[in-house]
Amino acid sequence: MVDQSHALAKLVRERKAKTADTFEEGKAKAQEAIEHTIAAQKTALDYSAKQAKAAFQTAKQQFGYAGTPAATIADSMQRGVEVVVEAQKELLDVMKEPVQTLH
Repeated sequence: MVDQSHALAKLVRERKAKTADTFEEGKAKAQEAIEHTIAAQKTALDYSAKQAKAAFQTAKQQFGYAGTPAATIADSMQRGVEVVVEAQKELLDVMKEPVQTLH
């Protein structure tokens, strides 16, 4: 009976260690997935900002807005898009922080 108790205790310790390893591995995989997702979202935001900038520049050239109040409005809108994009990227960084504290 003593040998069985020791064997059972050993089995419990081994399973506890294996469970801890599995949990740590799961956390690492989740962190990696979150980081990849955030990087992809940031890439998409950067692309959208570049497209918006190109659209505003093209509109100013094609419609002769350069040096007019309409150009000033287009520039202001472009800066607004850039501010929103940067704010979204900062929010993504904040969203991944709680996951990093689990380590």
